Amino acid sequence: GGTDYLCCYRRELYGCAVWPVNQRRGDGLFQLDLAKCTKERIDPDVIAIEYSDAVNSESRSKGFRGVRNLLRNAPDLAWERDEILRRHGDAIARHAPRMFAMTLRSAAMWHFVAGQRKIGAYYMRRHLSMNPTSPKGWVILGLGLLHPTLLASVRSLRLGKG
Repeated sequence: GGTDYLCCYRRELYGCAVWPVNQRRGDGLFQLDLAKCTKERIDPDVIAIEYSDAVNSESRSKGFRGVRNLLRNAPDLAWERDEILRRHGDAIARHAPRMFAMTLRSAAMWHFVAGQRKIGAYYMRRHLSMNPTSPKGWVILGLGLLHPTLLASVRSLRLGKG
């Protein structure tokens, strides 16, 4: 399966973290904002419904539909990575340096897929300075500099393999 989900929270938690209403994406940012404003422990006991038939699912869509979904979602995913790094980057870098490097790589990829090569290259340069032997980083850089659709196609193929 994929990774699409819808989280449930206690009503009082919504007062301290706000979902970015002007964006189609924002779950990662919301999760980090929520973690920053509460001392509550988040347990792995999860009650969830998993939807496996959504036509806009980026983690389940294959072929041309998958590429189209990635290209459509890329600007919002790039925006979200920018905001995560702006709001939480220092804390992530300090407490979870590998996650920080992965967030930089992810920001680069989504900016490349969104057709924003300059900012994609900026993030990838930062990622590769931390991980100069990162095969994923070098592949994303090469494909991202070539063409957004090429990178989205390779990403879609990789997701389609389960």
